[in-house]
Amino acid sequence: MKHAGKHRRTKQLRIKDLKIREYVAENGMVVKPVASKENVADMLTKPLPVETFRRHRAQLGVRASGSAAMSGADESSWHEKNAE
Repeated sequence: MKHAGKHRRTKQLRIKDLKIREYVAENGMVVKPVASKENVADMLTKPLPVETFRRHRAQLGVRASGSAAMSGADESSWHEKNAE
């Protein structure tokens, strides 16, 4: 027997997916994959190379915070010290 809670959530996701597909078809939209290098939302969902992260952050208008940013220190020095 399936777990009832899990089944309900899965069903809800399927319904949302179908509604999105229907909206796309009705409005003549084309959904295309976007490379991480160009997808600003990726900075919120996966680890990225430092330069890609910085570019996405700038595109969103987000500034660096923390002691390095407040002191005016270069961010790259922090990354060099903390690189694995």
